[in-house]
Amino acid sequence: MAAEPGEARAPAATAARNLRLQTGFMSESYHAAVDVYAPRGVKYQMVMQPIGYTSPATATLDAIFAALADPTRRAIIARLARGGASVGELAAPFSMSQPAISKHLKVLERAGLIWRDRDAQRRPSRLRAKPLAEASAWLEEYRRFWEASFHRLDGLLEELKTEEKPRPSRRKQ
Repeated sequence: MAAEPGEARAPAATAARNLRLQTGFMSESYHAAVDVYAPRGVKYQMVMQPIGYTSPATATLDAIFAALADPTRRAIIARLARGGASVGELAAPFSMSQPAISKHLKVLERAGLIWRDRDAQRRPSRLRAKPLAEASAWLEEYRRFWEASFHRLDGLLEELKTEEKPRPSRRKQ
């Protein structure tokens, strides 16, 4: 039996849904579809937690990369790199409402990528560079790994070229 759109949810399901909405992992329309088509009481969320590989910085990096996964939020970050801007200024290049832009800003703010200031009636948003530097440093470690791997591969290819001997032609005369 499908859950009715107006039906009350179990507290755990509501909390999980709200967390996914707050972090920007799922859209409201996705949840409406899940609520209508999922059998009553069946709400699955599989989460794999690595053992021994987590650190306090992991949650921060997860939030940063989740926030940067959306192209609208990346465009907002690019705009804020040029200086602070109000919600109206940030909404201008997009075909979406100011409340929709505000939701994107909340995700960016929760990830620590921006902060909002109070300037009379305006609340300009400003970019925080430190979380981006942390994400860049994390990515830099893997860039070095891949460069070393490619360097070893280049060495192996050069070694194979020098070992390769010319083959005699097989032409019949």
